[in-house]
Amino acid sequence: MINLLRKIGMDMGAGKKEVLHDNGGVITIRPSEWVEKGSLEYESVFKREQTDSIRTNIEGKKMYSLTSQAKDWFLEMQLRSDKYKFNKMLIVEDPFGEAPLTALALFTTIMDYRVRATVRGDSEQTSFVFEYPAEKRHRIPILGLYPGRETEVVIELLDENGESCDCREFSLSTKPLPQGLPEVIEIEEKQKVQDFCNTLVSGGGSFWPFVLDHDGRVRYYLARKLEGCGIFPLSKGRFLCMDDRVPNSVQMYDMDFLGRVGRTYLVDEGVNYAIENTQGGNLLVAAKNPASLSSDESSFAGENPGGEKVILEIDRETGEKVLESKSVSLFGEEGQDSVSVALSGISGTFRAYECVFDQTSLSKALVKNSNYIVGDLRRPVLLPDEPDVPGVVPAVETAIHFEMQEDIFCVYPSDPAVTGVCFRGKMCIWEVKATDTYQPAGRTDGARQGMAVWLDVLPADTYDVLVWLGDKLQDTGKKITKQK
Repeated sequence: MINLLRKIGMDMGAGKKEVLHDNGGVITIRPSEWVEKGSLEYESVFKREQTDSIRTNIEGKKMYSLTSQAKDWFLEMQLRSDKYKFNKMLIVEDPFGEAPLTALALFTTIMDYRVRATVRGDSEQTSFVFEYPAEKRHRIPILGLYPGRETEVVIELLDENGESCDCREFSLSTKPLPQGLPEVIEIEEKQKVQDFCNTLVSGGGSFWPFVLDHDGRVRYYLARKLEGCGIFPLSKGRFLCMDDRVPNSVQMYDMDFLGRVGRTYLVDEGVNYAIENTQGGNLLVAAKNPASLSSDESSFAGENPGGEKVILEIDRETGEKVLESKSVSLFGEEGQDSVSVALSGISGTFRAYECVFDQTSLSKALVKNSNYIVGDLRRPVLLPDEPDVPGVVPAVETAIHFEMQEDIFCVYPSDPAVTGVCFRGKMCIWEVKATDTYQPAGRTDGARQGMAVWLDVLPADTYDVLVWLGDKLQDTGKKITKQK
C-alpha cells in the first residue's frame, strides 16, 4: 500500500488539493471545474469569426469542439509555464469533463526523459501500463481508474536503458458510476471477445459507451448517455461520437478517450453508422433517405429493413460529401471489427470492439483549429414574397425546443411537428422546410422532425422566427439579429 499523501492544504474555492509525497515534492490535484473555469478566456482564440455576428434570445450552446480546444490550450499553457516539475506535479481529474475515470498529469523535466505510467488494476493482467517518448514537457494521460474508489497510479522517469530512475506514486478517487451502469458487467457469448484485453461496448439504446477490463469491470465510460448509435472507433485512438439529441445524428464529433473533441462534422441526412474508408482516411457513413422513411421505422443500425439506405463518403478535412452510393455491403456485421453482444441484466444488443488506447496521441496537444465545424447543412432560401397565408398566429405554448449552436439554428423533435421555419426580416423573408433537413426517425407517434439550419447566408438584419405548424404560421417570439 502506498505510504504517502499527507495533506498540507486545501483551497476549497478552486478545488485544489496539495499532498506531500514520501519521495519528496508536492502533488497538486485539481478538479475538472478548474479547467472549465480557466479555459473561458481562451475560447476567443479558437472561436470562428462568424459566431460573433449573431445576437438572439434563443437558448445558446457552445460547440463541444470549441470548448475542448479552449480547455486543451489552457492545460497547455499550464505546462508551458514551467511551474510544474516532476517533484511538483499537477494532476487534473477528468480534464475535459467527458470521461470521469480519466486524469491528466502535467510536468516538465530538465532533460529529455521517457515516462512510464501505470494505473494499477486488481491483478497484473488488469493494470494499464503505457510508455511515452522522451521529452522535456510531459502530458501524461491516466486512463483506467476504478469507479467509486481509490486507484493507485505510478509515474516513472526512465533512463537511457529503460530503467526507472525516479518515480511518484499517488492515489486518485472517483465518483461511483451513474445509476444503471453496473461496475461489473458480464458479456454473453463471451467466447467472441475472450481474447480482448479490454473491450469497448457501445450502442444498444440509450446508454453510456464504456470499456471493460478482462475481469468485466468498468474502467472507462463516456459521460454522455447516447441514443442507439453510440460511438464508432477510428484509427489513432479516436472515435466518432454521435450527437446525443436524436437517434439519426446530424452532428458527429471526432473525439479521443480523454473526451477531447477535435472537429464537428455536420451531415444533413442524419447518420446511424460510421467507419473509416482507410486508416486515417475519409469517413464512410450510413444515412437514411428522409423521403423514404415511415414513422414506425426503427432508427438503430441494422433494425430498419425499410427506407432507402444511403452511404456517404465524407472528406475528413472539409466535411464535404465526395461520394454517395446506395450500396450497403460495407455496413453488414460480416467483416467488421465489431461483434454483436448481449449484456447480462441490461436490455439491448450492443456492439463490442477490442479497445486499444493510443496513449501517444493522447499525450499531444490538439492543433489550433478555427475550422472546427465542417460539413453540409441546409441553408434558408430567399422567398420572393411573403408566405400566402391569412396571417401569422401569435405565439402559443408548445413543446418545441429551439437552440442556437453558435451560427447553427436547431429545432429538436417537437410536438406538434414543425414543418418549416421562416426568418422574417425587415426587407425580406427566408424559409427552410423540414423536408429539406434531417428527420431523426425512430418515432412511433407521428413524424416528428428535427431541423438543423446554417444561418451564414442570412444578410445583416433582425429576423422574427416563425414556424409552420401544419397550415398555421406561428410567431415564436424568438428573434435573431445578424450583424455585419
